Amino acid sequence: MKLALIQTKQNELYNFPGTRTFDTEEVLQLRSEYMEEVFRMTEEAAKEGADLIVTTEVVNYSGHFSKIKVPYADLYQEMGQAQEETSNEKNNKFDYDVPTNEETRFAEIASRYGVMILAGLARKENGKLYNSTVFWGRDGRIKDVYHKIHLAGDESEIFTPGQMLHTIDTEFGKIGTAICWDMQFPETARNLAKTGTDLIVCPTWGWEWIYGPARAYENGIFVAAAMAVPYWMPIEDLRRPSMVVSPDGKILTEGPTDKAAIVYCEINDIHCKQSREFRLNTSLR
Repeated sequence: MKLALIQTKQNELYNFPGTRTFDTEEVLQLRSEYMEEVFRMTEEAAKEGADLIVTTEVVNYSGHFSKIKVPYADLYQEMGQAQEETSNEKNNKFDYDVPTNEETRFAEIASRYGVMILAGLARKENGKLYNSTVFWGRDGRIKDVYHKIHLAGDESEIFTPGQMLHTIDTEFGKIGTAICWDMQFPETARNLAKTGTDLIVCPTWGWEWIYGPARAYENGIFVAAAMAVPYWMPIEDLRRPSMVVSPDGKILTEGPTDKAAIVYCEINDIHCKQSREFRLNTSLR
């Protein structure tokens, strides 16, 4: 399996130490520019023959809620499970255009190149906003939507927590999904491993190298994280760039610390039943 991690360089919407506030039009313009870069990199990875492409966390972020002037959820279109297809019609409730084709663009790339895509997205369902992953199969259809369970910091001010971990059966093996802070908790990876997960994929803004290898080694499974480079600084200290970790805790590949990159990793076989069962069945003495 050829895995591609889309490591983006964040723009000013992600400038968390900054104090600048944004008009709605500025928010949507910066968000659109960032998304175009994500789509460009995703399509490039697809052209290079990737089987699975993973983006970073919430690539359609609209900035910190304290720096914008409208209710946060208003910046996203309702995207219930039945609403996979969207249009570009103006949302008449507001005097600005809410992007409505972000998920459609990923679906088009998946179906055009026959590639699987897992994207980290803010997603509104039934009026509630979630920090989510959306998984498209090679046919461009949504196969799974996962909502982040463990919300960090003030995320709970805008996002609703999810309730269940998810796995996806693919031609290569079983893939589990987690988002950023989810992986701080050993139980996340352990519970996914118990369901037979071979590979955990994790869109994130705050990947810490110490628990990537730890979660892989503890459970005898592969772990892959798509990390973003902060707007105001390189990735440094405890945090590390995008990486893929083997079931024995070894880092197989890693991105740069200071720039956007597509991080590729070829894994001959992600099935890891033997190593997973060894870890799960080893009792404390």
